[in-house]
Amino acid sequence: SGTYLASLGGADDNYLAIWNTTTGKQVTFATASTESALTVEFFHGRDDMLVTAGFHHLRRWSIDLDAEKLDAVNANLGSLRRVFKCVAISDDDKYAFCGSTTGDLLRIDLQPRTPNFQQAGNELFRKGIRSVCVCRGANGRSVCVIGCGNGSVVALDASSLKKIASAETRGEVSSLAPVRASVKDAVRKMYVGTNESNIYFVSDLGQLETSTKLIASCHYEGINDVAFLDDCESIFVTCSANDIRVWNAKKQQELLRVQVPNVVCNAIALPRSGDLIISAWSDGRVRAFKPVSGALEFVINDAHPEGVTAVAVTNDCSRIVTGGAGGAVRFWDLATRKMQASLKEHKGAVSSIAVRADDKECVSSSDDGSCIQWDLVTHRRTQAMFASTMFKACLYHPDESQLLTCGSDRKLTYWCAYEGNPIRILEGSQHQINALAVDREGNYFACGGLACQLKLFSYDEGELSAVGDGHSGAINAIKISPDQKRLVSVGSEGAIFIWQYPYAA
Repeated sequence: SGTYLASLGGADDNYLAIWNTTTGKQVTFATASTESALTVEFFHGRDDMLVTAGFHHLRRWSIDLDAEKLDAVNANLGSLRRVFKCVAISDDDKYAFCGSTTGDLLRIDLQPRTPNFQQAGNELFRKGIRSVCVCRGANGRSVCVIGCGNGSVVALDASSLKKIASAETRGEVSSLAPVRASVKDAVRKMYVGTNESNIYFVSDLGQLETSTKLIASCHYEGINDVAFLDDCESIFVTCSANDIRVWNAKKQQELLRVQVPNVVCNAIALPRSGDLIISAWSDGRVRAFKPVSGALEFVINDAHPEGVTAVAVTNDCSRIVTGGAGGAVRFWDLATRKMQASLKEHKGAVSSIAVRADDKECVSSSDDGSCIQWDLVTHRRTQAMFASTMFKACLYHPDESQLLTCGSDRKLTYWCAYEGNPIRILEGSQHQINALAVDREGNYFACGGLACQLKLFSYDEGELSAVGDGHSGAINAIKISPDQKRLVSVGSEGAIFIWQYPYAA
């Protein structure tokens, strides 16, 4: 009926708690088992019955709502010892179907006083069963659909546990959601989710292999950087572990995916010409890809042996500036990919690089607490700024008279770009700040970090003007679209948030 909610604590807690969703108060709680419980499922026809399962056990629970007590009966599994990751109950509440890490599906009879193991499937599914769902098929027969660790989605006859059909997805199947109004309804359609942030839609459960289509996807690891294509407000690029993706901001759709297995892309830069995606990777290479086809254009091997952590392109599209985990800042000719200079003054990893509009100077920030301005003509340091922090980002104000920095000290600092002196220091957050973005007019800037909040400040007044909540992980990068109508933030939880910029021109 939706009146009660059951929750399971983790390994250190291992309590089963029952909550009243109307009042928001706890009804009762009890230790789920002597061993860790991993999954819980209510009966369909009763609010006072549920099942938990986990390490080597399955328990049927009855809730005495008046006395606020929980009573449990352990199922008789015989000599079987399994770790159950998921459980589903048939629509008539007679049977529980349990998926194990060893890849077998078990049917448990819930009707006797002591629930009994009844039947096991005759096939083991690779990498275990991670999700299970029982529903009524279009022909009226009960169908058990399972999601496996190897990405397989398999439909089985609920009576014989024999395979009917199967389909393949990318990633471990983490959830199955049938499309139905009630438990008794026949199911033809279903949504499938995987741990690689893919959502599939099954349009016909009877034709599982041919009707399973990918409808949505995103990064499944933390996103490290985001960049807009110059003069194109609808296209932006993100990077993460193993891949780079190109997105349509208006339709929120993925346009292109470039995959490089077993390495992490730390930063990306898009030249004004728009003909390349230049990326910095943890294996020490700089890779450039075509933005339309995703084809590899060139690779700079051993750009930074410890890993490339920051990258920028000059406005005339002639040079690349890179920063490494070892603290070196290097300058490259974009046409020949030959190194022009290597400067090593940072003692920690380079976190960001920004280039002046006239391409005569750039600034780099580092985890060692220094920001250094470099002459792009003579390849020498012009000045340095120091603070007791780990600088995470730096950028020029649009009029280039000032620099704005942020870092682990939770402060937002304005610096004179000519003398290197701090002008103003703001308390930006109660946690580390990782990312900055300033609008084209220089009236407002955005910041975000470990507080998981996107904040907008007025630049001249230094006053907080707006706060955006939504991220569940640290914000790693922020960019404002070229038309100043959207703001995109990316986080360590793998989320991309597209915000309406409140001060659009």
